Amino acid sequence: MNIAVSILGPDRPGVVHLVSATLSGLRCNIEEISQTILQGQFAAIFIADMPDDISQDKVHSTLVKAIAARDMICPILFVTGCRCRN
Repeated sequence: MNIAVSILGPDRPGVVHLVSATLSGLRCNIEEISQTILQGQFAAIFIADMPDDISQDKVHSTLVKAIAARDMICPILFVTGCRCRN
C-alpha cells in the first residue's frame, strides 16, 4: 500500500533522517520526497510503500514517538491510494 506522510514543524537538524530511519525500520520503502523550509518551518511529504502487515496506526504511533524523542511536535497525515511514478 502506498502512503503519503506529511510532516510539519519547526526546522531542526536531522528531521529527514529521523523520519526516513523510522519508516525504514517499519519496512516502508520511500519512493518520493519533497521538502522545503518556510520562515523557519519545515514541511515535507514522503511517499512510501508500506507493507500490508503493518497498520497505519502502527506507522503513525511510531513516527509520533520518534518525533517526540527530539522534542518536536509535528502533525502527521496519512493518505492511502496514492499512485507513484514507475
